[in-house]
Amino acid sequence: YEQTIENYLQFFDSSQILVGFYDAISHNPAGLMNVIATFLDISSFETVQIDNQTRINMSPPLIMPDRVRQYLTERYAPMLTRLGSSLGSYTLMWQNPVLEIQSFLPAVHPEK
Repeated sequence: YEQTIENYLQFFDSSQILVGFYDAISHNPAGLMNVIATFLDISSFETVQIDNQTRINMSPPLIMPDRVRQYLTERYAPMLTRLGSSLGSYTLMWQNPVLEIQSFLPAVHPEK
């Protein structure tokens, strides 16, 4: 994420970039749609009905081995800390999964 965002910021002002999170699609799809509408300066969706419970082409669940999870946690912790300070939202939950998901809805890119 970090490098991709830095690449975009070389060409676009931060006010022209909306960082959305895949997590928001499953946790609050209507909120994400309204965040996008606000960012695009278009009318928000008054009644957004999104079925995010029906799964199509669902893969079987996979369990990540503890050692892989530990490695990834250690490997990406510094980047998540930096992203958390600039993006907040779900990046903070990725660092601390115990945090309540409700405190991150809707996912928005804070003004810089």
